[in-house]
Amino acid sequence: MMNDNIVKYLFYFYFPLTIFEFALVGPLGSILKYYGIFIISIWLMIRLIDRKKIINDSSIVLFGLWLVISFISILWSSDMDIGIYYFFAAANMITISWVVLNLDWQDKEVNVVLLLMEVSGALFCLLMIAKRDLYHGVGIRYTLELFGAEIDPNNIAGLIVPSSLAALDSVLRKRHAVMHLGAFFLTIIGIIMAGSRGGVLALLAGLITYIMMTLMNKDGKQEESNGLRLKGIWRARSFLIIVIFALAIDLLTRYINSNFDEQLLRRLSLTSLFNNADNGSGRLDIWQSGLDLYKNNIFFGLGLGGFGGMTGLGVHNQYLRILIETGPIALMLFLGANIGIIKKLFKSKSSLGFSIMISMLTVIFFLDAFQKKYMWNPIILSLMFTRMNYHNYEK
Repeated sequence: MMNDNIVKYLFYFYFPLTIFEFALVGPLGSILKYYGIFIISIWLMIRLIDRKKIINDSSIVLFGLWLVISFISILWSSDMDIGIYYFFAAANMITISWVVLNLDWQDKEVNVVLLLMEVSGALFCLLMIAKRDLYHGVGIRYTLELFGAEIDPNNIAGLIVPSSLAALDSVLRKRHAVMHLGAFFLTIIGIIMAGSRGGVLALLAGLITYIMMTLMNKDGKQEESNGLRLKGIWRARSFLIIVIFALAIDLLTRYINSNFDEQLLRRLSLTSLFNNADNGSGRLDIWQSGLDLYKNNIFFGLGLGGFGGMTGLGVHNQYLRILIETGPIALMLFLGANIGIIKKLFKSKSSLGFSIMISMLTVIFFLDAFQKKYMWNPIILSLMFTRMNYHNYEK
């Protein structure tokens, strides 16, 4: 147990650092990547010593099979280098997920992870608001520049959404509500400043899912025993959340740019989402190009990294990218792994875990995410929820 605690302590730092990974780069690349390898190595050494039984899960197995097919597809990819890079990045994240699954997480330990992740997200957004760094120095989208590096605003939104949902969860559970309201306020501003349409939709999907799951799970006896009494406070707090959301938008439009609200609405429209004029080619055009190329190899796909090698573009849809590059079997394995996690979260009535997964599955509909932390962090967190050493997270 003590040995497991060492690995858990290492994870406490892992999640908060992911949003700052863009600036944590050494001569050999991302420092966080090697930190993840270090965690895996420590865990493996501990398991060799204590010989504790290793747990497998159907979702991890499906992810593993998906990875095997992806690796094989590199053989016919037009860009083998990027394919190999994607493979090792995904292999690293799947192994970390496996490590998390093999740790007995207590509720207080998961709360520490969520709190640190929330604080990290709020700090990032506070710096973003204070510095007001424009992405590539132009336009209306904001980013954060540290040590000469800047982060893609789409990555910002994807990484911040779980922090925002964690803050909301703490507010509704009356855990130092004022502090968490501040974190929720800051993260909303950060997501809007990033100007990521997929990120905003992911946030809305997460919020709606969280509210629906909580209302579905409301049980008088359970709430009374937990001391949450959500039934009595939900209306007032939900109203307060709406007010905070509106205030965040109003403050942002006043503080940043007098024309920001009009430009933001134009950027966040569905027309702009699918016909991305500022990138020269809309998502629908890219998706159609990808499908046209895919028709030539329906079963095996173009090979991992193949679409980018042939067009120089991203697919801007993780599901479609998997289908186009690695084929329908790989896509079914990927979907099956995620559905398996969602089913466990739903069964355990984990409103927060379920909403984080839904928000992730929403954002990757508009972004490529093979090696991105905004896809893997929610998966890892959700596996953590399913492994907590008591009936379910809500208790």
